[in-house]
Amino acid sequence: MVTVISRVIHYGFKNFWRNGLLSTATTAIVTLSLIVFAGLIFANATTTNIINFLKDKIDVSVYFQLNTPEDEILNVQQALQRLPQVKNVDYVSADQALQIFKQRHSDEPDIAQSLSQLNTNPLEASLAVKAYDPANYGTIADYLKTPDLHQYIDKVNYSQNQDAITNLSAIINNVDRAGLKAS
Repeated sequence: MVTVISRVIHYGFKNFWRNGLLSTATTAIVTLSLIVFAGLIFANATTTNIINFLKDKIDVSVYFQLNTPEDEILNVQQALQRLPQVKNVDYVSADQALQIFKQRHSDEPDIAQSLSQLNTNPLEASLAVKAYDPANYGTIADYLKTPDLHQYIDKVNYSQNQDAITNLSAIINNVDRAGLKAS
């Protein structure tokens, strides 16, 4: 058995050196094929990660009127969480929004001074709504326009983000159609 293996290896190297150009060309083609294959796998993984990152960054914010009771905001949050299109709903109270705003602008003394002169919190409570699919944000925005919910809502920023959301949905659909499945 050892003799057979040693002969196979010996004659393999002998034939490799006899047909040097052909062996080099074949080795180069196999190497290039493996490099292209690895590049495609890397491109697929990169594209999937980028699309998932962008999906996580997009959301719709719902701002409530200043006099809206917290119970009503929590009711709207629960109603949104029951929708099948909604992945997550985060509540940010007016006090939390003020703290976040102060932290973001801590190096700007003019803003801190103007906030101290107001003596009240000018920021509204909000809900950050994330959907499973960016194409569902339109449905969620339409749901928020219903009369029983709309009476408490000051603003929904879907119309401001609609172009970005539509473009992202088109990119995701093109990637899915190309067979690179970003899920």
